[in-house]
Amino acid sequence: MADTIRLNKVLRELNISIDRVADFLESKGHTIEKRPTTKISKDLYSLLCDEFQIDADKKIASKEVVEAKNKEKEEIREKHERQQEDSIKPQSEIIKASSKVVQFKKLGKITHQKNWKDSVFETYQKASINPNWTPILFKECKKNKIDFLTSPYDLNYVDEVRKYIPAYKIGSGDITWKEIITKISKKRKPVLLATGASNFDEVKKRIDASDQHNYLDKPYLRFKDDDREQETFFIRDPSGNALEIKTMKVPESLWEINS
Repeated sequence: MADTIRLNKVLRELNISIDRVADFLESKGHTIEKRPTTKISKDLYSLLCDEFQIDADKKIASKEVVEAKNKEKEEIREKHERQQEDSIKPQSEIIKASSKVVQFKKLGKITHQKNWKDSVFETYQKASINPNWTPILFKECKKNKIDFLTSPYDLNYVDEVRKYIPAYKIGSGDITWKEIITKISKKRKPVLLATGASNFDEVKKRIDASDQHNYLDKPYLRFKDDDREQETFFIRDPSGNALEIKTMKVPESLWEINS
C-alpha cells in the first residue's frame, strides 16, 4: 500500500461521508481538508478502519442482499418466460398447420350460434385469450412468416393491439357498436368487417353509415317467392374489386345444379 491514500477511496470502502471522516479525525486531533482528492496517511487510514469497519461490513452485506434479490427476480423471470414458451408451443403447431390449409364451408340456413347456451357476449368472453399472449403470438407468427391478426372486443384493446396488427377486424357482433367502430376508424388502418353473426339489415345499415363505401348496385330483391329468392347488393373493395353481398331464402338452392 502507498504511503498515502486518497480520501474518496476511503469513503467508498468504509461507506461513510466526508463530514463523518473530518469530524472523527478532528475529535482525535487531526485536521484535514474536506475534499475527495485529499490524501491521508496510513496511520489515519488505520484509525478510520478501526472506527468505521462496521459501516463497511454493512455495505458489503447490503450489496449481497441486493444481489441475492436480483438473482431471485431473474430466476422468476426466466421461469415465467419458460412457462410462456411452453404454453405457446402447442399453438405454434396449430399456427403452422392452419397456414397450410384452405377450407370452404357450405352455407346453411342457420348460423353456428343456434345451439349456444350462453349469449354471444358470454361465449366470446369465455373464448377470449389472455391479452398478455398478444406479443407472444405476434412474435411466433412473425417467426413463422404469418401475418398476425386479432379482433379487439373492447375499447381499451383497440389501443393495445394497434402496434401488432396490419388491419383491424370488427367482429360481426360489433358492427352495430358505434363507439368501437368510431375509435377503430381513427387508427388509420384497413378495416375488415365480419358479418357471420349479423343479419342482413345490420350489414346494410353499417355500409349506409360508412363514408368509405358506395354501392355499385343498391340492395334489391331477386326471384321473389321462389326458392332462389335473395336480397343482394354490390360494392367495391379497397382494391377496386366488385363484391356481391347476398342473403338467400333457401341457401341450399345456391348449390343446386340444373340438369
